[in-house]
Amino acid sequence: MLAKLIDNKGEIFFGGSGGSIEPADCIEARIESCVVAMAASDPMCADVLRLEYDAGWWRVTERRCIKGYDPRGVGQFEKAAALGISLATYKRRLSEARDTIENQLGPK
Repeated sequence: MLAKLIDNKGEIFFGGSGGSIEPADCIEARIESCVVAMAASDPMCADVLRLEYDAGWWRVTERRCIKGYDPRGVGQFEKAAALGISLATYKRRLSEARDTIENQLGPK
């Protein structure tokens, strides 16, 4: 389910050619909706997910006042450090966030 988000390197693209106002693939909108809901109840999980997939990472760095963050070539350790959490906590929160998305989107 997250493959589309990963394939697009964290960018969420809506629409397509032909002038249709419907999203080309609603999965992006559904994932973003889940992440926004997650941010309301568990902001750290949402932020870890956004940094992991470089999806809206600039919002995270702006809100958390993280200076000089560049997602290019950054691993999980550096992402965890930027958030001020341990690598183990980062991995746990990422797993929780992925599980939440999968559960809310339902079976494949």
